[in-house]
Amino acid sequence: MSTQDSGKDFLYERAAFYYNHILNSVDGEYAVNYLKHRGITLRVANNFMLGATPPCNGKKHSNALALELVRLMDTEQVLASRLISSSIDEQNKIIDIYDYFSNGRIITPIFSKGNPIYFTSRLTFNGNLPHKHINSSHPMSNIFNQDILSNDNTEIYLTEGIFDALSLAMINKNAIATLGTRGVSIGQRELFTRKFCKYVFVFDNDENKSGQHAVTKTASILKSFGIDQLYQIILPRKQSSSKTDINQLLCQCLHSDHTLKDFSIFFDNLERLPLVVDTYQPPIKTDYKYTSNTEIMKVISDYVTLSRISPTSYKGVCPFKSHEDTNPSFVVYTTTNTFKCFGCGKYGGPVTFLMEFLNLSKEEAINKVKQYK
Repeated sequence: MSTQDSGKDFLYERAAFYYNHILNSVDGEYAVNYLKHRGITLRVANNFMLGATPPCNGKKHSNALALELVRLMDTEQVLASRLISSSIDEQNKIIDIYDYFSNGRIITPIFSKGNPIYFTSRLTFNGNLPHKHINSSHPMSNIFNQDILSNDNTEIYLTEGIFDALSLAMINKNAIATLGTRGVSIGQRELFTRKFCKYVFVFDNDENKSGQHAVTKTASILKSFGIDQLYQIILPRKQSSSKTDINQLLCQCLHSDHTLKDFSIFFDNLERLPLVVDTYQPPIKTDYKYTSNTEIMKVISDYVTLSRISPTSYKGVCPFKSHEDTNPSFVVYTTTNTFKCFGCGKYGGPVTFLMEFLNLSKEEAINKVKQYK
């Protein structure tokens, strides 16, 4: 392990304990109440090392964690960890540092082999802050509670969201969360080492069938890993509801004077339907190698005014017209050569940006990217 990696591991471990300490202190009472509203006890939250951000005394951000981490390690290394942010002057000199995660958030560390590798967060109230979810890095290759995939389990439940997985943990079910309808990817093969385990999908029952589409795709990918015991629970959905997830059903149960045991019985009685899917066949890829060497800043800076927020990332007002972006939410990452808008959710590389912004076809966008070589 490199010195840089060991330093990041140290910082993430300290941050995980810091945020969990806040959750268990007076300052975290708002977060505990939010968890209770979602049907999750503090005991279960602590089992997964959930945390909370401290009060900011009327400000948008605190700097308590930032000051602690820069006391322990070089400022540039702490900034690179994406745990703190900074303000810079016209000469690119740091004039202020503050915690990356803003006020009023539940913090969830994502663990791999027992170590926190990044953090995801969600707002606990509808305030003036624009981003419901913020991550310390883009969660493309990991899964919430993924370490149970290598344990001696005979049955594992797959959910979309973290609170769905926590809901099943409330009734002692082994559950992971794929962090959205993207499901599982081919690149996550090494996580699914237990081929003879029973995998049961408990994805959202959406009116638009997005959850079902994700189940079908993910099941076919798991089948390509050599996994055959694939099942699905289709959650009951009221006609007046656009979707149902397992956390909603837990809350409905607990908020109507039923017990956790009642919910456990209800869940155990839901039918497990066998999934019959074809083995996943990856799509034929066109060679875009020339685009990976094109710095995304060269492309996007022609259309968006960007300001540096860390050594490897820049922020600006979202150029897409699908939402108002009074508080800049459009971020460009030079290390991965990608952009991400945390307001509208658009994400991709240079070709995707030009397709979306200039309404170009893929071929037209590729040809335009070639001009930056």
